[in-house]
Amino acid sequence: RLALVITVLNFCSVILFIYVFTSPVIWNADFVPALRAVYGNVALDLEYIWRIMPKVLTGLVIFGNVVDTVTAIVRALRHSVNSAPA
Repeated sequence: RLALVITVLNFCSVILFIYVFTSPVIWNADFVPALRAVYGNVALDLEYIWRIMPKVLTGLVIFGNVVDTVTAIVRALRHSVNSAPA
């Protein structure tokens, strides 16, 4: 039962994260120009990094939640096999 609850919570967590962090309202489009105005030009392509950041974060959250879900399921299966009557 715990593995099922963890799976549902992880799924809801990923959906909520995608809804919130892929919204263009969260990511300020004027951030990089303001940063360049303060620090000048830097070697990194900050526009590219700022554009892909939501995708990278979403991928990391999905990966972490999948690992957590698989771990919970494996532990639940191990517990059910070890606690089965002989």
